[in-house]
Amino acid sequence: IKKQFIIVDVTTQVKAWLTTPASDFGFAIASPDGIASVAFASKEGPASGPAAQLEIDTDVSSGTSAISGTNGTFTGTLSVGSTFIVQPRPNSTGANNLFLGTSAGAANIGGIQNTFAGGNAGAANTTGGGNAFFGFQAGRNNSTGNSVTFIGNFAGLSNTTGNNNTFVGAGAGQNVSTGSNNIALGQTAGVSLSTGSNNIIIGNIGVSTDADTIRLGTTASQTKSFVAGIRGVTTGVNDAIPVLIDSAGQLGTVSSSRRYKEDIADMGDASARIQALRPVTFHYKEPYAHGGNPLVVSWGYNALFPSHSTFLDYHQMNGTRDYSAFLTIPAAIEFMQKNNWEEVAATCRKLVQQNASAFCELLDSSPLAPVNDDYILQLFSAEIKAPEPEKLHRHFFDNYKIEIPVMRHGDKVYLRYSINAFNSQQDFDTLFAAIKEIKSKTDLIK
Repeated sequence: IKKQFIIVDVTTQVKAWLTTPASDFGFAIASPDGIASVAFASKEGPASGPAAQLEIDTDVSSGTSAISGTNGTFTGTLSVGSTFIVQPRPNSTGANNLFLGTSAGAANIGGIQNTFAGGNAGAANTTGGGNAFFGFQAGRNNSTGNSVTFIGNFAGLSNTTGNNNTFVGAGAGQNVSTGSNNIALGQTAGVSLSTGSNNIIIGNIGVSTDADTIRLGTTASQTKSFVAGIRGVTTGVNDAIPVLIDSAGQLGTVSSSRRYKEDIADMGDASARIQALRPVTFHYKEPYAHGGNPLVVSWGYNALFPSHSTFLDYHQMNGTRDYSAFLTIPAAIEFMQKNNWEEVAATCRKLVQQNASAFCELLDSSPLAPVNDDYILQLFSAEIKAPEPEKLHRHFFDNYKIEIPVMRHGDKVYLRYSINAFNSQQDFDTLFAAIKEIKSKTDLIK
């Protein structure tokens, strides 16, 4: 069975020689009956020379299990006159490598300038070069990947052909197979990555689909971020823009829902009214130069429970906060023109004024101003006796699905309704019925 391979472990014998040098008589290979022909070839000559090998010719009785086993590629029983060859591991053209540990670099054929330290470190490497694997199973499956550095047990375990990866930490990047130019720092950092490239993952497990992504820290672990060299520093180029952050922690300079839309097109002439606006800059006069109150406020102007932000207190009940609605202004103006909105608005005002008297009577209140077009348009407010305004506001919605402002102003409380094109007298009837029931069954309205 010519040109087969077998590996002989002589570790124990060599250790014994080191302890007792006088016992070093070398090795001899012979068949059981003492008849053998042994030949050696050397690899120390030219690069084209043959690899070192040990050739054994045997002369044994037919059927005798003289030499057999499963080590290397040799199996079976030698018969009379058979020859088998012992050759080294497959490294043929590799050079300048250092492999330390069981099976470290075991499959290396032509890889050069590799350093593998640890059991199974770089065990599958064949031609990959310029690699450094330190730790048990580090880079175990790397075959042809080049210029990769894996430090830590199981670091870069699954990397096969990925290039220029740096994984530091136990289990770091252990599931990355073919991705390249990745950096993962920390225990199990980037463990969720698979084939993505150009990622920088520090203290985060990453996401399987990550590519061209930077992740720093973990939401559940890091709750504060301090970065020097930003606050109070003027940028070198005078085109700086604000940085935004979304609920997932992603930073960016543009927030868009474009991925949910289609048929996006310029508004053309429809946006002419907005573009015709002429914005201005200004400074407040004294004594308002150091900060003044907003020109427009909402229900929470004087916050009952002040928060950390005066702005939020001023606008805490501002209704919808979807500022994209402002972009619909040109279309809204066009819609109003097509649908005779002046007549629609007049109908709304009439409905507001017709129900004002019943509203006040039901609340034991009186109008704050004359009920006519000079004072009352599409909103109407009346003072009410409500000891717990916030609770009353929730009660209207939770029990009747009525969203109606219940507003504090100083030591007084007001209830306000508003009417638009989609409202009708039926909405008033529902509101009035709810007020009657609240008054009869609760103490929320006195």
